This record gives sequence, structure tokens and C-alpha cells, in this order.
Amino acid sequence: MPRKEYLPPRPAPAPWTASRCKRTLRQLTSFVNRLERWHKAFLAAQEEDAAQDNIEEQEKESAPVGASDWLASDANLRNKRAKKNYSSRRTTAPKTPLLKRPPPRRPVMTPRNNAIPSISASIKGQTPPQPGQSQHATRGGEGWRTAIRYNGDFSQEWSPSTAHLSQEYEAIMQQGRSTMITFLVVTSDPGLPLMRETREVPPQQGARSLFDMCLDKMSRHTVEQQKDNESSNDGYEGQQDILGSYLQELEDYFGDPKSGWPSLRTVVRTCGIHLITRITKSGALRCSTATQIVSRGRNPFLRDFHQAMSLALVEAHCRKYDVNDTICHMPGDSSSAGPSAQQCLDGSMKMLWTLRQLQEAEIPAAVIDRSIRYRHLHSHLLLYNRSADQSNLPVPELLETIFVGALSPRGRIDRLELLRGGLLDTMKPYCRAMSKELWHRLKATLNLIFSFCGHAPTAATYIPIIERMSKKVQTLVELDIHSQMWYYQRCLAAHIFFGNLVQRLINRRRVDAGLLTSLDTVISDECLSTVSGGVIATILCMLAESGTGFQAFLEQMLVMDCKDYGKLNLALAKIGAGAAQEYTVAYPERYTDERWAEDISERFRAKLQHLVGREPRTPSLKLDPTYLWDATIAEWIAVTPQASQSSKKKKPTTSRDRIRAVDCLEKHQGLPTVRPALAPLSGNVAMINANRKRRKSAPTDFETHWDGDFQYKKIKCIDLLESPRVTPELRAQRLWADDGSEDELSLLE
Repeated sequence: MPRKEYLPPRPAPAPWTASRCKRTLRQLTSFVNRLERWHKAFLAAQEEDAAQDNIEEQEKESAPVGASDWLASDANLRNKRAKKNYSSRRTTAPKTPLLKRPPPRRPVMTPRNNAIPSISASIKGQTPPQPGQSQHATRGGEGWRTAIRYNGDFSQEWSPSTAHLSQEYEAIMQQGRSTMITFLVVTSDPGLPLMRETREVPPQQGARSLFDMCLDKMSRHTVEQQKDNESSNDGYEGQQDILGSYLQELEDYFGDPKSGWPSLRTVVRTCGIHLITRITKSGALRCSTATQIVSRGRNPFLRDFHQAMSLALVEAHCRKYDVNDTICHMPGDSSSAGPSAQQCLDGSMKMLWTLRQLQEAEIPAAVIDRSIRYRHLHSHLLLYNRSADQSNLPVPELLETIFVGALSPRGRIDRLELLRGGLLDTMKPYCRAMSKELWHRLKATLNLIFSFCGHAPTAATYIPIIERMSKKVQTLVELDIHSQMWYYQRCLAAHIFFGNLVQRLINRRRVDAGLLTSLDTVISDECLSTVSGGVIATILCMLAESGTGFQAFLEQMLVMDCKDYGKLNLALAKIGAGAAQEYTVAYPERYTDERWAEDISERFRAKLQHLVGREPRTPSLKLDPTYLWDATIAEWIAVTPQASQSSKKKKPTTSRDRIRAVDCLEKHQGLPTVRPALAPLSGNVAMINANRKRRKSAPTDFETHWDGDFQYKKIKCIDLLESPRVTPELRAQRLWADDGSEDELSLLE
């Protein structure tokens, strides 16, 4: 077993009482207090060094310019020629053979050697100071602060003013490393294996209980209260043990002195991890040292410690540098994405730094457009797939933040505008247009994620990510934010919705009605032409491994009817027809005869023609319900008065009556016996030609397109002198000239 995987043995099982918790925390607390005292001295030395530099700069600026003394100088110096003497003559090396030349002797320095100098004489860009030269005389050049490496397990960069603290730091860390590892082993869960190779433990899923969350928060607040109490007493030697009294109260309330309380182990572990992360954020624990501790090995019981330390390192870096720096220069940036522990740590640090930057940015869409590249996302996804422990990599949170942040059209208040004299009482929304380059980057990343959804080993990992992303984007659409989105933002939202719809159909899961509503709201003709190629590629990637699954999928798309969503029905028909053709071309070996492909293409074309000829009914243009006539009334009105009067007459019984009935029928043969059925009644529509419906308020000569937009014809210019004037008498004549008017009036008698 490698040395870095070595861990101390786990102690024998014992009840977690308050006294045991105090003993476990005592050693870790003493290490933290000792390191914080050292850090206080380190900061004081840095302040003295900075003050000395300021004094020297002020002396140089305030020094008067002396008069020229070239007359009093020597003639040789005045002529810029050095005086020749015997000591300035150069000496030549002896001409000895190369094989007989003795090798240079270098002293071997080890960490156990006590003769290691605290300040190295061989600093890059410097020469050793002369005996009569002051300490600060060599600080003129830029390289005077070059790193001085102190030998040891935890090598650190020191300046000449703080090098005297290096030996103390090494002594503290030699003890602290074993202290921290021992504490984590003792407080680990007994159900978890001590080593990673023994048994793989799946990460815990689901939210914690409210009681555990309260204990975690109270533990962190208690540690901070203890720190404030110790700092007020000057020396980190608090007179009141707040943390110990807190543990004693928990034992008195939930347990007894003999058996204790099992949850005290979790409380003590939370307090210890918070102590270590606190000194990391403050800078007492060097970032290089913390990185070496975290990269010690991926053991199951160290998962919570790794996550907390990674966040602490990111926060420490955010305090040191500006958050608006480019993502390419974040800590832990590695060109390769291998499965080693160190590279996994580098990738985790890179993702956490990116996530922190996007969460704190004023305008996330601008940061994504400026800093996110496809190679970043591609390396993150590959590292996530190759990693043995995916719980330590925040890839799902990062993907959700990137895609949802790119779709958010509004930002916070433009503070620069306020500082330049803008009105403070008005909030100016900032709408960021998504560039074409960013659209191509995110589309390629989405296609890669969808291809992972079609692969069996990675499908269970990426399908929940797609569903969460779709749900968050669906929330934006339901909040009516889609009306403020730009063109490529709507295309990205439609691509996410289509991907979620396709994976649900492939996995034979129920499609949510809210997903169909959001997709029909976002989709348009231009958006469909941009997204259709990516959606077809998504379908081919998801169904590349299954031969018969593609036929079943297209059958589902043919049968699927989205009810009142006409635009969505048309889009699915176009995508299905294109996918059938592309699949036949991409996999010709699976279809030796093209009968199936031609058949499915013809069926999609027929559905497409049917949808184009039919007027869509979008939810925003729904008509009022149509009221039908009662069956008896419709049958009574359908018969003309002449037919009803003839039916009332006595039926012919003799041959003479039959002859008279035939003569009467021939006489009235030209009269209609049945009228057309009554049309349905509606509250706000009227029937027009070609069975189209229009509103009563709309003119008679208007046209309706399939996407729901109204287009009115140009009104013809009518000459009022030539056109007859409509009078009440003329209107009455036109009314009485109707054929069915007399019949309808006869019914009222």
C-alpha cells in the first residue's frame, strides 16, 4: 500500500460521551490555537517589512540632489577609465584534463540536518550580501522577494523578513498533519470502510433531516463563539470553555454519562472540520499545505472533509484575488484530465472556482460569454466520467448554473450607471444578448450530454441533470421571462426542452403537460430551423446502440398528438421526417430494403400536410365553447312547412286517393321537402367561407395563417357617387327577399 494511503488504525468502539468528545477535540484545538498564534506573528513580520519598505522609499524621494563634484574626482574616473593595478588582473583556470578535474562538492541537505541555513545565499537574481553591507541594501532589484525554499515535507515560499518563522511552521505542521488525520479517523462513521480498496460505498443521496442540519449549524456557531471568546483574552487561552459546555448540555439532554449519545460523534466531527476550514480561509494554514492534505487519498470517510476543504480553498483564493478574473487562471488548472487523485482535486478546485464566480457575478450571461469555452466543459465532463468518486466533483451544479445563467436576460442594478449620476430610484434592467459563438459552444455541450444519456453506463448520471435543467428553464418560461429572451436564448431553451422530451419518449416515461406548454410557447419557425439539426443529432446519438428502438420511437412520434399545440405538432412532424431520413443514411446496413424508410417518410409527410392545412388552436387563441341545437328541435326545424302540412293529411287508403297523392307530388315536385341542418351556435365567432371561423369584431375578408398571426386584406376603394345609397326601404326589400324568411316567420304563428 502506498505511503500516502496509510492511515492510523481505528480505535476500539466506545460510547460517545462528553468527556470523550472533549479529549478528542483537545489536541486538535491546541494545534489550531498554536497555528493561529504563529500566523499572528507572521502577519506582524509582514507589516514591519512593508513599513520598512515605505520608509526607504520616502527617504529616496526626499533626498536632495547634490552638486556635481566632478572637479574633485580623480582624473581616471573623470575620463571613465578604471585604474590598472595588480589585483584587478584576471586569473586563468589551470589547463587540466577534463577526466582528471575533480567534481564540485555540494553538501547533502536533508530535513534531519540541523545545519540547513534559514536564509539561502543562492537566491535567484541576487548576490550574497557583503560583510559591511546592510540587510536592506540588496532590496533594490525586482527579484529580492524571490522565493526561498525551505526543505521539508511542506515546502513553502518565504521572504527574507519571514524566513525566521519557517522552522516553527515546519514543527507545527509535522505535528498537525498527524493530528488532523487521527481526528478524522477517530470521528469517522463506523459503517464506512477505512480504505477505499476494500469496498466501494455509494454516495448518500437525498436531503438531511432537519435535526442534523440544526446540529451542524449550532456546532459552527459554537466554534465561532469560542474563537471570539479566546481572541478577547489575548493569547487564544480562553477562560470559558464554551464548546465543552455545549457538548455537556447535549449529553445531559439526549443521553446519560455511561452510554453518552451517538450523535455527539457527528457534532464533534463538524466542529473539528470547521476549525480546520477556518484556519484555511484565514490563511494560517498555507494553501499549498492544505492542498497536499486534501490530495492525500480518496477514502469514503474523508468525503465530507474533502468537500469542506475544497470550498475553503476556493474562498481563500477569492479573498486573495478578484472574483472577476478569467476562469482560465483559476487555482488547480490542469491541462490534462486524468483519473489520478491529484488531477481530480485540480478539476474539483477549477469547477468550484467557476461556480463561485458565476454565482457572485452581476451578469452571469456576460461572464459565461467571456470566460466559458467548450474545452473547459469538455474536460469537466470527461473528468466526471472517469472519476471513481463523482460526489466530490460539482459537475451537475456547474452545468445547471451555466445553462440557466445563460438564459437569464435580466441582471442586477447597473452600479456603474448609478455611480455616473443615474437615478437611484429606478432599476434599469440589463438585457444581455447571447452571441452566436456562445450558442454554438452550449449547443455542442448539450449534444455531448445527450449522447451520454443514450449510453447505458452514464445514462443514470446525466438524465437527472437534464430533467433538473429543463425544470429550471421551464420555470423561467412560466414566469413570462421568455418574452424578454433574445433569439439564441430561445433556441437554447427549445433545445433543452426537446432533449428532455426525446429522452422521456425513449425511456417510455410520461411526458409532463407543462413541458409541452413551455415548448410550444418558445418554439417558432426560425427557432425550429436552427434547432432541428441538433435535435435530430440528439435522437441519433441516443438511439445509436438500439436497432429496433428507433422504429418504436418514430411510431410514438407519429401517434403522439399534442392536442391544442399546433406549432409543437408541426415541429415534431418535421423533426420525425428528418430523423427517419438521416437514420436511414447513417445506418444503411440495418435497412437493406428502403420500404420502411419510405413508408415512415410518407406517413410523416401526410401528417405534415394535414397539420399545415388545419388551423392551429393555441391556448392564447382558444374560442368559446360551441353550443349545439337540441335533437328534437333540429329535427323539427329541418322539415319545411309544406312537407309538414302534407304529412298531417289523411293517409290514402283507396286507389283513388293514391292517384291524387301522386298527382299532388308531381305538382309540387319542385318544392324542397328538407332544409339544411342548423349550424352550431357560438358566443363570439361567425362562420365564413371554407369552414373558417372569425371573430364578430373582425372584418369579413381577413385571412388566418397556420401560426396564428392575423393578416387583413386591403379594403377596396368604392366610389360613393356610383354606388347606390342604402335606404331603410332597400334594406327591408333585401331582408324579405331571403328564401327561407317566410318559412321561418310561419313557424312563429
